Amino acid sequence: MTASNHQRVASFMPLILCVLLLLGACKTTPVGSTPPRFTPIPGFTDEANAEFDRLLTVVAPAHEGRKVAVFDCDGTLLSQVPYYLNDEAIFSYIHDHPGYKPETVGGLAKARRDQEKLGWSIVLHGYIDYYAGLPADTLTDWGERIYEQQGLFYPKTVALARTLREHGFEVWVVTGAIQQVYRRFVADELGIPESRVIGTRSLINDGLVTQTYVPPVSLEQGKAQAIQTFIQAQPLLVAGNSRGDFEMILLSEAMRIIVNPDDTQKLPVYGGLTLKGYAQTHDWLIVHCKDVPRPGIGAATAAFGIEPNPSHP
Repeated sequence: MTASNHQRVASFMPLILCVLLLLGACKTTPVGSTPPRFTPIPGFTDEANAEFDRLLTVVAPAHEGRKVAVFDCDGTLLSQVPYYLNDEAIFSYIHDHPGYKPETVGGLAKARRDQEKLGWSIVLHGYIDYYAGLPADTLTDWGERIYEQQGLFYPKTVALARTLREHGFEVWVVTGAIQQVYRRFVADELGIPESRVIGTRSLINDGLVTQTYVPPVSLEQGKAQAIQTFIQAQPLLVAGNSRGDFEMILLSEAMRIIVNPDDTQKLPVYGGLTLKGYAQTHDWLIVHCKDVPRPGIGAATAAFGIEPNPSHP
């Protein structure tokens, strides 16, 4: 190369370097990578929306690793008045299939009526035992059918879950309800994979539900264990509504939400306070969702003499 050619190349070097830097920037900053701005969620107070805004625009962007949000289902996302949809699913199935395991029905219903004394673990194991032998897809179809007939999600907590997903969060649901019954309709409502709905479960073998229970029981400490076992990431947000959600809410490192908390029962686990009192003392976000009886809902469960859940007008 002649000296004059060297001089011409040298004169273009600043322009060449500029072009190369611009090309590099295009590769590392793809179009559309900027997260969406937070839009206040209807139904929540200004204070709650301000907290969501901070979580999504300040806390989450600074967080390294997976951004996870975990919700309970009944009483947090899904109406539980007058009865849990989990109960209505099984008692409707019993009503419509009187020839299926009739010898177990009396004991199962009695255990549910005595739930306060026996505990939810015994009741849910009874539900698994009753369903054992049915195709897993039958339970999923049945759950979807009962939801379509009777189910009702709380609009604002579902909107929160969808907003989190739109901002790059993994949204999970951890519920005590039978996983195979809930997973499709819950996943469809939230726009998440069915694999992110974790509930009471047993092994599926050759497409059939079995009596082989898969721990942990997704209630109380079992919900925290389920997060650590199946999700394997500490959540930035956890939302629940009851004693069964307390331990998993404590796992949240950024935002703790309680929906319609009880303010009547003082328990040692809350330091002698009610759940609402504990939430107020520890700066949890308290959310109210209207949940009142609707005509014709829960008839199968009521027929077995089970007490309805309290309303939240």
